[in-house]
Amino acid sequence: MSFQNSDKFRNATYTMCMTLLNEQNSSSKRFEVTRLTSFGVTLRVHSASRTTSIRVLDIAASAFELLANLMEQPLPLNKMDFILVPDYDGGMENWGHVLISRELATSGDDAHLTYVIAHELAHHWIGNLATVDSWQYVCLQEDLTDYIAYKIVRALLSDDERYARFRLSKYVEIQLAEDFISPGHSLLMPEALTKEMISSHCYLKGVTYLESLESVVGEEYMFTVIRNLVSRYPSFNLTTFTTYFEEINIEYNITLGQVYQYWFTTGGLPAVYVQNNGSTSQITQYSSVLWPLRIAATNPNITPLPDFMFTQTLLHSTEPIILNLNFTSFLRVNYDLDTWSSIFNFMSRDPTIFSTVGRAQLVSDFCYFYSQAQIPGSSELRDTVIDIVYSHPESFDLCDWNLYWCYSSNDVSLFSTIIRQLMNGLTNLFEYDSAFGCRKGHAVKRVNSFCDSIFGKKCI
Repeated sequence: MSFQNSDKFRNATYTMCMTLLNEQNSSSKRFEVTRLTSFGVTLRVHSASRTTSIRVLDIAASAFELLANLMEQPLPLNKMDFILVPDYDGGMENWGHVLISRELATSGDDAHLTYVIAHELAHHWIGNLATVDSWQYVCLQEDLTDYIAYKIVRALLSDDERYARFRLSKYVEIQLAEDFISPGHSLLMPEALTKEMISSHCYLKGVTYLESLESVVGEEYMFTVIRNLVSRYPSFNLTTFTTYFEEINIEYNITLGQVYQYWFTTGGLPAVYVQNNGSTSQITQYSSVLWPLRIAATNPNITPLPDFMFTQTLLHSTEPIILNLNFTSFLRVNYDLDTWSSIFNFMSRDPTIFSTVGRAQLVSDFCYFYSQAQIPGSSELRDTVIDIVYSHPESFDLCDWNLYWCYSSNDVSLFSTIIRQLMNGLTNLFEYDSAFGCRKGHAVKRVNSFCDSIFGKKCI
């Protein structure tokens, strides 16, 4: 490996790594497959299986080409090695060198394997060429990388059902993190941190925050910001990033940069109550500590809502509204009983009128607010919701996770304990097609098997 223009190249020391491999011969059971990118970087995949190596190489080549076009900043390297490692979780990038779980590469679903490869490749720009100047901001680095990786996954999978399932798994991971693993956490990390802390705080809601920024400024502006970080700042921090949004006023003297800084440094999952009263709707924040909320209604024919809500209550003269469908912003939404009943009446006829994430979100939000006794008179509707889900299992992947709060008579503290113990493998709970079944998915079976063996009862 050579460093092109090495006198001008600076890199964080943690990105340095080497791997010792057996010689490639008939007895080594190691296969190496290679491919040259259009921009002159040789990709090499090392594995015990030629079929698996080719699978990884095909994805890596396509992802790398897209990333190079998006980032518009050549990497000063001439090769990229992918090492498939047994008994390893996810992936890890070093400079010109990527470790990937052999199990994921062999059996993982297309979306999650593409995501891990794209994430580790994207780290060569965000994380390697440009690195945060303090571990306090590591979530910013990881979330920017994930934001880019999601774009690659969507492009390579043509936004099909595999991508929808991938986003569903990320939605469920966010709910698990916010409710059980690290409730009330912000994205600002302590200087002394662990891998487990990064896994339970980063990669999740931070991507939703960045996508909320994109919904205001557009995708091209977001990538202009990211390219500028990479080309101008070998090290950066939260202030460096928010500077690009300080000239964007969204209300009076409040800038988009200030909003993002609040999101980044404030813990918790905000929630609102929507009361639809015929020609008037009222949106109320539950918390007395007000959030700057990015809000958007699904209904196409209503009078547009303001882009942001800064007040405790917002009155809006309009048709009944459905807010934040598909979890486009980081907030939970509750409705009056009549609105909930109407939503699930439509869903009972045809669940697919809502997206994969949309129907999971509606079930999850309803069950959560039901468990908090914030939907008066909803016991009968709760039974209806469960019946809808179990009557259409093919439309409700990972249903057990989204129905959890409808069964919250279970020991919540027990479930929190179990999920924390499984935290290191949280992401790989959902990396395989077998994880996604409703009432029979491998992910829920794994958790319940663990609960049975330790506590003698199921958690879900």
